[in-house]
Amino acid sequence: AFETWRAGSLLVSFVALLAASSAQDLTDAHLCGGGRHSCFLNGTRISCWGEEEYGNNQAPAGDFSAVACGSWHSCGIRADTKKVECFGSGYALHAAPTAEPVLAVSAGFAHSCAVLAQDLSLDCWGPNDALDPPEGAYSRVSLGSRSACALTHPESEIRCWGANEFGQVSGT
Repeated sequence: AFETWRAGSLLVSFVALLAASSAQDLTDAHLCGGGRHSCFLNGTRISCWGEEEYGNNQAPAGDFSAVACGSWHSCGIRADTKKVECFGSGYALHAAPTAEPVLAVSAGFAHSCAVLAQDLSLDCWGPNDALDPPEGAYSRVSLGSRSACALTHPESEIRCWGANEFGQVSGT
């Protein structure tokens, strides 16, 4: 069930996870928050809520293994093909996601990155400063508004790149 109510000028949303019979059922769940929307993946289905102006709530049908929310869009990894499918704002989707199978995906302000399954390299797309990732093998990636960080494999070192006006990449 899904409820939305207004408290003054604040719009409050609540998602009741009635399908889960216990907390154990949610151990593999993915939850993400974007700029004006949120998404939840329980099992293999994506459900989204929030502002609908940019299509952020219109998750594609089908089975997914992961979901990532950006400011104006979201991306999921298809369970059968391991390929990325994005939905939401056309601004964020000017460039197509990688056509290769992936292990992980992250969405930022108007860009996304994925860890490619074949060689653990990063592929990024969209209009942003964080689109030129360093070469190497990675296991995870996380995007900010104009910067990104990824976890190297197998060393587990953090590498960050992109805009650094607030020191968001200089700590690595």
